[in-house]
Amino acid sequence: MLRVVLAHLAFRKGRTAALVSAVLAATLCFTLLTGSTSTSRLAVTGTVRSNYRPVYDILVRPAGQTQALERSQNLVQTGSTDSINGGITLQQWHRIEQIPDVAVAAPVAVIGYTMPTLQIPLDLSTALTSGDGSPQVLRIDQTWTGDRGLSRMTDGPIYVYATDHKLLPWSAYTGADGAGRYAPQLVGPDGRRTRICPAWQDYPRDASPFMPDNRQDLVCWSTATAKTAGSQVPSDWTSQDTYPYVSIGWPYPYLIVAVDPDQENKLVGLDRSVVSGRGLSEADKPHASTITMDQFEDVVRPGERQDDRKLSLTQLPILLADRPDNDEQLHLTVSRLPASAARQVEAGTMQDQLFDTWRATRGTVLQERDMDVADVHGKLIRQLTSGPYVDRMLSPVGTTASEAWATGPNGALAPMRQRNRDYWDSEPSGITVHGVPLLAGGDEWRALTPHDGGSLEFDDHGGLVTKAVSAQVVGEFDPSRLSVARTLAAAPMDVYAPAAATGADDASRKALGGRAMLPTGYPSGLIGRSATMITTLDALPLFHAGYSGFTPEDGKAPISAVRVRVSGQVTADPVSRERVRLVAERIRAATGLTVDITAGSSATGVRIDLPGNDHGRPALALAQPWVKKGVAVAVLAAVDRKSLLLLGLLLTVCALFVANAAGASAAARRHELGICAALGWPARHIRGLLLAETLAIGMGAGVVGTLAALPLARLLDIQLNTVDTLLALPAALAVTLVAGLPPAWRAGRADPAQSLRPAVLVRSRARSPRGVTSLAVANLFRAPGRLLLGATALAVGIASLTLLEAISGAFHGAVAGSVLGDAITVQVRGSDRLAAAATTLLGALSIADLTYVAIKERAAELSLLRASGWPEGSLIRLLVTEATGVGLLGSAVGAAAGLALTRSITGQLPAQVLAAAAATAAGGAVLAALAATASAQALRRLPTVQLLAGE
Repeated sequence: MLRVVLAHLAFRKGRTAALVSAVLAATLCFTLLTGSTSTSRLAVTGTVRSNYRPVYDILVRPAGQTQALERSQNLVQTGSTDSINGGITLQQWHRIEQIPDVAVAAPVAVIGYTMPTLQIPLDLSTALTSGDGSPQVLRIDQTWTGDRGLSRMTDGPIYVYATDHKLLPWSAYTGADGAGRYAPQLVGPDGRRTRICPAWQDYPRDASPFMPDNRQDLVCWSTATAKTAGSQVPSDWTSQDTYPYVSIGWPYPYLIVAVDPDQENKLVGLDRSVVSGRGLSEADKPHASTITMDQFEDVVRPGERQDDRKLSLTQLPILLADRPDNDEQLHLTVSRLPASAARQVEAGTMQDQLFDTWRATRGTVLQERDMDVADVHGKLIRQLTSGPYVDRMLSPVGTTASEAWATGPNGALAPMRQRNRDYWDSEPSGITVHGVPLLAGGDEWRALTPHDGGSLEFDDHGGLVTKAVSAQVVGEFDPSRLSVARTLAAAPMDVYAPAAATGADDASRKALGGRAMLPTGYPSGLIGRSATMITTLDALPLFHAGYSGFTPEDGKAPISAVRVRVSGQVTADPVSRERVRLVAERIRAATGLTVDITAGSSATGVRIDLPGNDHGRPALALAQPWVKKGVAVAVLAAVDRKSLLLLGLLLTVCALFVANAAGASAAARRHELGICAALGWPARHIRGLLLAETLAIGMGAGVVGTLAALPLARLLDIQLNTVDTLLALPAALAVTLVAGLPPAWRAGRADPAQSLRPAVLVRSRARSPRGVTSLAVANLFRAPGRLLLGATALAVGIASLTLLEAISGAFHGAVAGSVLGDAITVQVRGSDRLAAAATTLLGALSIADLTYVAIKERAAELSLLRASGWPEGSLIRLLVTEATGVGLLGSAVGAAAGLALTRSITGQLPAQVLAAAAATAAGGAVLAALAATASAQALRRLPTVQLLAGE
């Protein structure tokens, strides 16, 4: 038997080579794809492990804080730290600390916003002309921008009247409306005095603080007395200024939060992020100081007696962020108005009339200047650290509520506008018109609640400052130096970074310039702010007892969230996950609070459709990073399912491909095996002969394929492990054995007389074809076995490609949508593409092999057509048309089978799988035509004369 097998293999070198090529290709594909899948899985597992643990493992929030979207999609909203205003008691926090396996329990209590207005002096020395003594009026136009330059609003202008005449200090008088006013007096050349530049009164309560007309101002300057007078000058009206300037008011919100210094240092290394001064400690507590009025205002009046009244002031220890967390700019334009404007001032024209006249007056531009919030932040740090006590006042304080959401028709969140006029207009807020951030008008998405505090109250004997809180800056910290996990793992409630949103579509990304959208200079915007002022928990009673607007419950439960880190190493293994789950269960049972496991989480973009505003910003589609829980576990489970499905699919494709080659080999030897049966060979000998040949080919091709896979793996950067390499040879033998059984069984059962007849279907009535296409169609049905074999081979390839797309799509759908998941899909994309390329290669080889076998079986027929005058091109076109027909049939059947398998495995038919099935089916017919074209070149080597002589 062995000699017969070897003789058959040597005699039929072409058919042997074809079968060897099939097994070799299958072995290579199996080895490389198994290695690629294993490499991909190891990479995914490594990525998950290195990004499994965020800065804390468990987040504890007040009961009832979760939103409907969080519950339905397993999310936790980020960027809402400033909107959780208490709800956890100190006793509950201490109870969490005492739970076994809790290494760190770091509380954070949101106190609220303080919004100082920094006065930035704008030097006008170079803008004023000198020498002729003519009075002048300058106009300073202010344009605020935010939202990456998309929001733009022109503020009310500031006017400066400058003269060489004497200007007396402000004095009180009664205006025409009976109201008390203050104004300086201009002394003319004739000695006549005229009141000019009256102190600007509060805007009417029925008018909007966001209207530029309500924010205009007039400042007067005299070179004779070096005096700036107007509503923006300091309370020291008698001080002398040596240069002309105006004060540009820039309101700047600071979010104050209280932490436990020891726990915060353990959790994020707050002490290690200090860049100036020192960090907070447990010894830092608010304390009262007794100071004089002169110390409070830092005012020295030459020639005057010092104010020695004693004041009591509470100083609050503060650790200050060294950089801003928002995006805001100011553009200033200084221009000179015509000389008539100065004459109108000197005539004592009412201020309202001056503004109405000057609004439409064109001036000559003298200079322009741009300022960024980073410049302001640096000045504010210097004011809070080295300025007088009055500049370090932390007043007013307000708190925000969470955004109110509506769900749009596309499933995106749509924020609902809030009206905070009660906050900006309220007396407790203490904010003047120039302290109202202009860009907030019409673009507020969080409700604001004012808290009355920080006012100065004196008794008849010099009084006490009863509610004044002053910042005692102990140091500055750099948020980027904190030990917050800046990896693919994300923790919600990031206290130290705003939840910046990016564009969710091309138009929005282009509008934002490819940058993230940051908070703007007001606390009620869409993007929540980070903590820029850190104090200790000992400060909480000071605010809750001394400020109105806080409820008794706020004082009882002042903590907003507790971030818990479990002791020991926490990884993605089941033991660690169970340990974290048990700690979370114990916290929930002990406190009754909302508990979320954040280990294994990752950021995911939640679509938010932000409407346009009145400041020029268009409607934007934003992706705000919320945190999706359990991403890491879902990724590991999905990659295991994907690896298993890919391996099963690969084995199936390889087996059917080799079966096609083995079947074609048996069909090519149909007459030979019939003769053997006619000579008396028993069926078992014929079957044994075919199986022995197939196994011999499988053994040889398996060895060669395994050896050839080693250099190819290095070339493709695939790491083959020992198990994958050793499995290749037995897999090749198993595949060839399974593939060779059906044709061997059929050959053993075949009737010798039937085997000697032509392999065509006998038709009752023949029709004469009229062209190449009709002849090709007729030929398809002459040999139904060959048609079924070819269509089945291609159908398997098409079904495999469709199923492969479904497997990859299901995997990507299971893990995509988060930062970690998106990174994983990039890592596994290489193995997916390799699997698709291998499946396509096997399908192409099947079609090529089928066409080659057809040429061999019909050699005499094709030679007769050539001898009767058919050109070579027509014969090739005939074979290609036949193959295309087989391709169309196989593609249709394969696409339908792939969709059915997809539905049975995944339970659904995603749109991308339907599209892939259609594209694969169309490509199958094209692939069949191309493969047939390549194999049809064997026609040129047919010995026509010998074949016709044999016939």
